[in-house]
Amino acid sequence: MALSGSYDFDLTCTEICTEALELNQAVAAGETPSAEDITTTRRTFNLMIKAWQADDIGIWLQTIVNFTLTADKESYTIGKVGTEDIDEPRPLDIIEARIRDATSGLDTPLEIITRQEYLDFPDKSTSGTPSSLYYDPQQTSGVIYVWQPSDNSTDSIYFTAKNPVQDLDSITNNANFPQEWLLAITTNLAVRVAPKFGKVVSQDLRRQAEIDFLKASGWDREHGSVYFARERR
Repeated sequence: MALSGSYDFDLTCTEICTEALELNQAVAAGETPSAEDITTTRRTFNLMIKAWQADDIGIWLQTIVNFTLTADKESYTIGKVGTEDIDEPRPLDIIEARIRDATSGLDTPLEIITRQEYLDFPDKSTSGTPSSLYYDPQQTSGVIYVWQPSDNSTDSIYFTAKNPVQDLDSITNNANFPQEWLLAITTNLAVRVAPKFGKVVSQDLRRQAEIDFLKASGWDREHGSVYFARERR
């Protein structure tokens, strides 16, 4: 038996759109969709994966970001517009954060707080050692607020950012998803784009799309040990 030795199977935007159109019978198997068909399907594709962000998918989208603090600075902008303090994609969320002492190299966790908790601090300008972080994602650039503002310009903050899914700007782009999500993407795209082509979605395809999404999102989670402690009375 000859194995491929390959593990990098992927589909381009065009291939995913074609697969979806074949599944909902907008085009016949082996037929090449028109450029207009691919364009409108790609638009729905982008809308769908952006909406999925609200379902908290995307463990693979988590990245570690760090930046050096500036003495007495209360907030830092982050994004890719070009004028931000931190040149990284605008995070959907900040999952955890810690401050790293420049001298010792030791990390101390920061408390992630809500907007109201940050606003409730009476004094936001007196510098010291930061202990809390509030993140406001905004629309194009996020804002990271630290409390207290740092009393030096040498320590750094490291945090885990939940990044947005990258856009499909071209039909040759690959989706910003791992292989395990490709089936869920194609079946769900087939369901979503079908009305554009006057197709009635079968109950079988609709149900399959739901199952595929549940399987993929169930795989998309952290794995770790769970400990149970007996309550002492």
